[in-house]
Amino acid sequence: MDDIQYQTTDDIDDVVEMVSQIRAFCEYDRVVERGALIPRAMGFRNKRTLTLEEICDIVDASDTSNVPREDVIAFEESGILILATESDGSELYVPAEISYTIRPKHIATVTRNAELVTSWTGLPAHPAVVGVRVSCEAKAAIKSGAVFFYRIRDPYQKYSED
Repeated sequence: MDDIQYQTTDDIDDVVEMVSQIRAFCEYDRVVERGALIPRAMGFRNKRTLTLEEICDIVDASDTSNVPREDVIAFEESGILILATESDGSELYVPAEISYTIRPKHIATVTRNAELVTSWTGLPAHPAVVGVRVSCEAKAAIKSGAVFFYRIRDPYQKYSED
């Protein structure tokens, strides 16, 4: 009986994750279009959101020999990468992961991407996650300041400030 209960819970988790992915996909264009707002909310000045070609150029110009191929592909395929500046004009990157519900895997991915882009370009990177909700398991990383959370406003949801 316990095995069936665990399988049902796993199935429900899978469905919830699929719905989150679909909702995030629907928001992706809006986030990319308004990508300049993410670094602004972090206290930086936006320069531009990099194109996929520019992201691939960063990878092509970098020594990726010590990075697992799967991580390189995930870097190229994930979220968005924004070039921004500090108030003094120094450049930095804001890698951002987009999902309806932010989970630990999004925190891990954007943190890894920040480390990769810093190692490849020499510029600092400040990771951000973009979504409507944050899972309980992901809240600690956001509250600690390790990752910035940019909330997408869902017109059908009421918000609390936690």
